[in-house]
Amino acid sequence: MWCLGINETCPLHGSCRCGCFVDPTFLVRQPSDGSMVGMRFNILAILCLSMLPIFGGMAAFAKSDVDILTIGIGQDVGPLDLARSMRMPPAIIIFATSETLISRTTDPATRANVFEPELARSWVAMDDGKVWLFELEDGHKFDDGSEVTADAVKYTFDRIFGINRGTSSSYSFIKRVEVIDKTHVKFHLDGPHPLFLPLLADAAAAIINPKVQKYSVNDDYGSQWLSRNTAGSGPYRLGYYEPGNHYILEKNPHYHTKIVSIQRVLIKVIKDESIRRIQLQGGDIDMAFGLGINAIEALKHADGIKVESGPSNAFTLLGLNTERGIMADRRVRQAISQVIDYEALIEGIFLGRAEVFRGPLPIGHPGADPSLYPVSYDLTSARRMIKEAGIPKERLVRILYPAGDPQFEPVALVIQASMQQIGLNARLYQMTLSSLVDSLGRGTYDAVLLGWVGESNDPAILVNYWLDSSRIGAAGNFARYKNEKVDKLLRASIHETDREKRAKLLHEAISIANRDWPYIYLIQRHQWIAYKDSLKGYAFNPNNSHDFKFERIMKTR
Repeated sequence: MWCLGINETCPLHGSCRCGCFVDPTFLVRQPSDGSMVGMRFNILAILCLSMLPIFGGMAAFAKSDVDILTIGIGQDVGPLDLARSMRMPPAIIIFATSETLISRTTDPATRANVFEPELARSWVAMDDGKVWLFELEDGHKFDDGSEVTADAVKYTFDRIFGINRGTSSSYSFIKRVEVIDKTHVKFHLDGPHPLFLPLLADAAAAIINPKVQKYSVNDDYGSQWLSRNTAGSGPYRLGYYEPGNHYILEKNPHYHTKIVSIQRVLIKVIKDESIRRIQLQGGDIDMAFGLGINAIEALKHADGIKVESGPSNAFTLLGLNTERGIMADRRVRQAISQVIDYEALIEGIFLGRAEVFRGPLPIGHPGADPSLYPVSYDLTSARRMIKEAGIPKERLVRILYPAGDPQFEPVALVIQASMQQIGLNARLYQMTLSSLVDSLGRGTYDAVLLGWVGESNDPAILVNYWLDSSRIGAAGNFARYKNEKVDKLLRASIHETDREKRAKLLHEAISIANRDWPYIYLIQRHQWIAYKDSLKGYAFNPNNSHDFKFERIMKTR
């Protein structure tokens, strides 16, 4: 709700202690009959909103409102159509406004995936994992009241493949989706695939109302419309929003579970993390997402604030462009690995809330073996290899890193100082995600510092992206690494259902790739969140941090 801030009564919603309330969704859901009543109310809404700068803007979201939750995030959400984008921020809205066939949690003891029903009541593998049959649960409806059926499931994936951008490559192993009847749908794969179930639980696989097709322009499958609207069956739907400022989610009146305590969610874009922290402590927001480690440490002992953190499948690594300039020389890449103080990164920047990542696989994954990444600080050896490679002093090295995460810049500065020890003059370039993706595609960099979240908790989401030559560029292999034998081993591992045999294939691939040093594997990060202790029912999941399950939260005064 938006509050006018004066003692008037709104003919739409009545009044409250703050004054007049106007539903912001009225601006985007105008009467289709062109009635004068609709025009009158729409003018009223515009007048109310035009006075917001005078009367305090978001006063309607008062600190004591127990049915409204406010969350502060550090970067804009951006376009919402994940069929065209691989960005993570939109997932916050997609998870809240849509449903996937299944949902995924993580066993806290083993970190193994646990799959639970969402739209699907049950699922079963057939034909040695090449075919999967899903039965849909009755009663799920999109936010326009239409029923979720097997046709909607098929449309969602046909749309992903039709657009053929963004996340489509992640689902390329799906050959076709077959509708059996209204509540049964089959997925035909090119073979058994370890990422099938995890990727079905991803926000990119959220089932979309086929009616978005009526908004298609130039065969874009309604992508322009869906980039700024939602069409799911989740507990909320997108109401009014102002890009770069805030997004309002309102309760979906057709959601299959009627009892939802939080009726509206206000997502505020607050890029300055110190302001986010101050607003959390002051009660202006209920949750602060994406805070840096210093802000988290400052909140640990704050009254009324709860901080949660835990190990996750979030990694920070430096990709060295094996196709370009001095980075094409393996000796240079290995030399760089020997001058980085990994422990200093963990203690000095992450204050112990991270672990050394002896990649490319974390312990517990099949094929993982920390001994295959034997890093140690050795300045003498590093300088010798640089000399052998014939690299002149002060050779310029172009390093890219993304804006938005407060931890990237200090890590980039440590890498810059480390390279200086071996005569490399590293220039740092902070880039927006769209510019960075473009550079990754064109290969116009020497090195790139990136974070990677392997939320599916399977080796394939890591090594098969980072090391397979078919994914060179923005698709995952940002070291632009090529090795035919590694490709063959990785691709064989995808369809191997025997865990021991798969581990052997992965181990051999990693042992070859690590000797080529395409990446400097830096740290395995913890994920964290800070929120008011008046929130009940929130379950923090460090391996799926964008799915807040707002509908399960209760807010006490």
